[in-house]
Amino acid sequence: VTAESIDTLVNLYQRGRLNLNPPWQRGEVWSPKKKKAVVESIMLGIPLPAIILHKNSETGGHEVIDGQQRLRSIVQFVENKFPLAKFDRGHDLHDVSGHYYDHETRRSVDDYWRDRFALEKIPVLTFEDVTDGTLRKVFNFFYYFDQWFCLLKRFLTILW
Repeated sequence: VTAESIDTLVNLYQRGRLNLNPPWQRGEVWSPKKKKAVVESIMLGIPLPAIILHKNSETGGHEVIDGQQRLRSIVQFVENKFPLAKFDRGHDLHDVSGHYYDHETRRSVDDYWRDRFALEKIPVLTFEDVTDGTLRKVFNFFYYFDQWFCLLKRFLTILW
């Protein structure tokens, strides 16, 4: 497991070296609210779960095994596809409430927040040169484990 900056991951994507849509992945499913929550977490310094990638050493390209929705949210925020959520007074991000990352005509976060966001590190677990069959097994393991964990959290929330 390594820690990669958001800037590094976005750069891989923008150069066509990070495939967010390998065959085993579903498409974009997160709501705008969920995407904004991921960006908010990053800006507040709250650690994200590891992103899991497959690297093809022959091409140098990467495919997402787990973390596609988080990466999409990050990339879309950096590409000004949505602004931050609106925050109440007293919230640590109130001063950048509703701001874009770096929009030409709309309110955007200043250099301090942009740098802080871009330099934030995310844990990345990378498998290298794994067969398609193994990749599907790894994806299914993480996908079903995540689904089970979400159900467990809901159940525990009901109990408390």
